[in-house]
Amino acid sequence: MNRVKKTDDKQRKLTKAEQKRQERFEITRAELENKGYEMKEHTLGLVYANFMAFIVAIPFLISPVLIYLLINPGRFNFSLGLLSLWLFLFIYFAAIVLHELVHGITWAAFAENHFKSISFGIMLEMLTPYCNCSEPLKKWQYIVGSLMPLLVVGMIPAIIGALTAVTWLFLIGLFMIVGAGGDIIVSFRLLKYKSDKNEVVVYDHPTKCGFITFER
Repeated sequence: MNRVKKTDDKQRKLTKAEQKRQERFEITRAELENKGYEMKEHTLGLVYANFMAFIVAIPFLISPVLIYLLINPGRFNFSLGLLSLWLFLFIYFAAIVLHELVHGITWAAFAENHFKSISFGIMLEMLTPYCNCSEPLKKWQYIVGSLMPLLVVGMIPAIIGALTAVTWLFLIGLFMIVGAGGDIIVSFRLLKYKSDKNEVVVYDHPTKCGFITFER
């Protein structure tokens, strides 16, 4: 039977939030294993995930970029004064927060305990914000929650910005598409994962980038 590998966690000190999620996970794992579920871990290194994020996001960047170039030929203008630059950076960081909120809102809609199962934070070693769901979900629910920010904070603003020639909105959308690269990688990995078991639930990994499957 597979167990969650803790070698990476031993190389760094878990935060109090991570320790709490790990303890909650251990309780859930024991309950599911007592019901006959077997566990498998599916994780990504943060360095690998961040490196691959742009590459996997490229197909999703093509559509809004083509729309912008076709509808607004020669109209790209993004000259910023100091005040406008700070405003753009404020919107950019607000979009990052919104990205995580969309994860949380979507997963909370599926989770039995709703927002009680949702937590937010930052992986300080990579300065990577995260949203975590401490409750097992169906495969499609986990994927929808993973990819919803790509649509809501990335694709939709980028396409609207392209159609209306609002360059700052277009660029924010592009940045958020790239920012969803890790979510795309995780979702594709889960889509590719096949099980010969009748029941499969997915648990967001409590301390790493990735997920854990329980199946029986």
